[in-house]
Amino acid sequence: MLKNHEKELMISINLFLDNILKINNLFKTLLQKYFDQKFDDVQKVTDQISNLESECDALRRDVERRIYSETLIPEIRGDVLGMLENLDKIPGQIQGNAHSFNTEKPKVNAELDKNFLKLCDYASECISLLIEGSRSFFTDKKITIAKCLEVSKVESKADKISTELKKTIFTNNIIIDAVLTDYGRQKLAGTGNLGITQYAFANQPVDWQLGFQKAASESMREIVAFHDYLLLPIIIAISVFVLFLMLYACIRFRASANPNPSKRTHNVAVEVLWTLIPCLILIVIAVPSFKILYKQDAIPKADLTIKAIGYQWYWGYEYPDENIIFESYMVEDKDLRPDQPRLLAVDNEVVVPVNKVVKVLITANDVLHAWALPSFGVKRDAVPGRINETWFKAEKVGTYYGQCSELCGIKHAFMPITVKVVTDEEYEDWLSEAKEKFAKEEIENNNLKLVSK
Repeated sequence: MLKNHEKELMISINLFLDNILKINNLFKTLLQKYFDQKFDDVQKVTDQISNLESECDALRRDVERRIYSETLIPEIRGDVLGMLENLDKIPGQIQGNAHSFNTEKPKVNAELDKNFLKLCDYASECISLLIEGSRSFFTDKKITIAKCLEVSKVESKADKISTELKKTIFTNNIIIDAVLTDYGRQKLAGTGNLGITQYAFANQPVDWQLGFQKAASESMREIVAFHDYLLLPIIIAISVFVLFLMLYACIRFRASANPNPSKRTHNVAVEVLWTLIPCLILIVIAVPSFKILYKQDAIPKADLTIKAIGYQWYWGYEYPDENIIFESYMVEDKDLRPDQPRLLAVDNEVVVPVNKVVKVLITANDVLHAWALPSFGVKRDAVPGRINETWFKAEKVGTYYGQCSELCGIKHAFMPITVKVVTDEEYEDWLSEAKEKFAKEEIENNNLKLVSK
């Protein structure tokens, strides 16, 4: 017999799964409306999908809270949480596609319509089977396994259709022109789902890179200058001096040149020098170092505040002043666009305006993480139960990449950070859409309550 709190948990999980099914069915409706060129209806359906996606996020967070605080033995928690996290990606992906159709309005050549719709039908069928299998997870795992096998079969059919579509696109010049002109070129140029231009400037690691990434903030410029013009010369000078001493000692005091070993025990002048000179070097290094550290810790008046929460293994973000909350997952290799770097691109980027002081509150939900952005000279540990602070002021419009820099588990390498710096006008455009897409929800008295927009 299930306990009362376990029954409540199952109700919440089923509501979560019901919403995913609704979103799945709504997207099928959206596609039909789109191909019928009923764009007003497309807008309405897109709004419905966005609202349901927000409800899914809130339900998932509520379920996770219940799992940690009330129910399930530890061995099962990981399986359930993993299932919820994977399922939660479905409404987010559908929502992104819905927004793309609603805002970008791509033109699909008539020769592609049939296979395109068939591919969408297969995707929808996979989602339905997945939901059925997930419902059976707690009651009959044999059904879950059977549904997973059915998903694999349908996915194989979808792969064939996808291959046919690619062949049609890339072997017919007319179709290529039609698709790329109206839609594909936008994607290749990096136009995001929210209509923000992907700028050519993007800071990220490159092959055979020896130095730092290009500085995009005053703090990072000072760090680079400190390294290049002070630390590096001192390190090179010490290394050359030590090498010289080693060679001198090997030659001057070799056995053949000194048949009678010296009996000298110490040299006061040498001992004073090798104590005093390193102290002076450390002082020379310390003074500018303290200035840089103090400047990083002394946070100026912020124009914008962002909260970053580390999870195993993704980042969650909040804009407290704007009532915005969203999660940021790494884009899988198979889903990468041509303009997105592998292991660094995410589905939802942090968007900030250029030349504005951004204060970042950093914490973690489970284990130690670290929020690091080399271009801004920023790195702060994310500690559970504690909030650390840092800040940056991006001076260049563009996209900047970072990663979790604290070993946090098997998927530590798959926690990228992407910050998109845009103009004030573009930030306001993003903000207006984000307030609808990522509207924060509150949990009051164990009931979900949508914050009024």
